[in-house]
Amino acid sequence: MKDSWERADFLKLLYFRSFRDKSVLKSLPIPLAELEKEIFSRTERKHIYYQGIDTFIQMNKRIPFLNLSVPLLIISKKLGFGQKIYKYIADNREIFPVNHCSDQFCEINNR
Repeated sequence: MKDSWERADFLKLLYFRSFRDKSVLKSLPIPLAELEKEIFSRTERKHIYYQGIDTFIQMNKRIPFLNLSVPLLIISKKLGFGQKIYKYIADNREIFPVNHCSDQFCEINNR
């Protein structure tokens, strides 16, 4: 999934870092248990943190051909089902191989 986002990000506005990298984990004010549950992001300049559906809203804002999806994502969030859909997807993903992630990444397989 990360590779797909990087290919779409031709403006190079997204930067992916793994919380499994010990130096990254030490710099985050977010508990490991939360990082393992859902995606988090941070703005580079203001260091504002986002999670779940808000991270996808921020990512879509930075990829021109995905800009059209931003209003729909915001509406789904405001109506209360955007985060629920994100949470359902995050809760039902499988990480392969189980408990064998490297410091840089884990492979994810969505069912």
